[in-house]
Amino acid sequence: MVVPNCNEESPCNHCIRHGFECSLARANRSQSSHTSAILYGDLPERTSPDMPARGNPLRREDPPRASTEGTEDTCAASILQAKLKEARELIVDVSETLESLRVVPKPSAPTTVSYEDEFANPRVRDGMESLRLFHHYFVSAYSLLSHEPATAELWRSTVPEIALTHEYLMHGVLALSALHYAHTHHAERQQYYVASAHYQQLALRFFSTSVGAINKENCEAYFLLSIIIFLLSTFRIARMGDGVERVSVQTVVQSFVLLQGIRDVLASQSLQRWLVGNPLAVILAPRPMCQPSLGLQTEVQIQLMRVRQLAQEELCFYDGEELQHNYIDSIDQLQTTSVWADPTSPEGRRRIWYWPFNLSPAFLHSLRSGRQLALIILAHFAALVRPLEEKDWVLCGWSSSVLAMIDETLDQRWSHWLDWPRQYTY
Repeated sequence: MVVPNCNEESPCNHCIRHGFECSLARANRSQSSHTSAILYGDLPERTSPDMPARGNPLRREDPPRASTEGTEDTCAASILQAKLKEARELIVDVSETLESLRVVPKPSAPTTVSYEDEFANPRVRDGMESLRLFHHYFVSAYSLLSHEPATAELWRSTVPEIALTHEYLMHGVLALSALHYAHTHHAERQQYYVASAHYQQLALRFFSTSVGAINKENCEAYFLLSIIIFLLSTFRIARMGDGVERVSVQTVVQSFVLLQGIRDVLASQSLQRWLVGNPLAVILAPRPMCQPSLGLQTEVQIQLMRVRQLAQEELCFYDGEELQHNYIDSIDQLQTTSVWADPTSPEGRRRIWYWPFNLSPAFLHSLRSGRQLALIILAHFAALVRPLEEKDWVLCGWSSSVLAMIDETLDQRWSHWLDWPRQYTY
């Protein structure tokens, strides 16, 4: 029954004026409560990261009903204002929640979803891309890390298994796989270079903030990630010579520091922990050293002796004797590296990194500062790296990129010391 003078709005003006509870408002409130229960009452515990874990985010307690007996007009107006305020807040909440859930109905939406529609969703696309890269690692990308049958099974099967329980290592594996995918799929090269850089940043972010938390449960994952990150850093230096971005001495030093991070991980556990019952023992166990071949090594040794003599005689390079000893030690280590590095075997190619692996902090600081003799020594190391690039596309271009940087940085007075490295680099 409609009250006289009722304008049939909810609530009507007549009821508001006399302080009555309007029957139209009561009916609408009942219907609204029922609709809310249907839409939100049976939601799972968490359907979106932006929603509370439990309960109905839109459900509110109704304020107590105003008594219809002896109620003043001012009281009725106050109750009305409270209800309107609550209604506005509820509308805002509903709008924000629906927007976050993206459940606003679209009349023109298709009843079936195609593969292309699903892949347009960033979350689905990222998931599909990760699966593609993980599969690609199994199929072929692992070969970047394994150059011999003895370690193939470790890199192809054991490493992905460890990565499944260590997210940061998984990021490293996907970064490496994306890099290999870009190399083997030229049409999609730029896209997967970007993907590789993305996963590498994720791995580095975790690695840089958690490196002090190495223990016996995660040391293998950290060790493997250190190797992958260093490999990615060498590729970045090698490719800098091809583009607009130029390599800097700071970039090279950072790469060497990443390599020395492998040493720090190894030092965190006992030798027995690494070699007894450890799946990584196959790459960590000592191996017999083959007798080095003569030829280029003899010429290298002669040249490095000249550099050593320069370090002994030219005191203008140093601030004190301690720094001079650091320079001479680095030259002696480079001589040792030149003898045992062998581009014809996987083990011999790995030995080239013995030199940066063992550089002292003082020498790295001098190199970062652009000290002239440190740059000359680095140029000779670049010459030793050059023969390894022929069988390693990740490393290809590393020596020429580094030597070009040194050529631009070195003072004209010492530039003739680059003549010998140039013969083997360009």
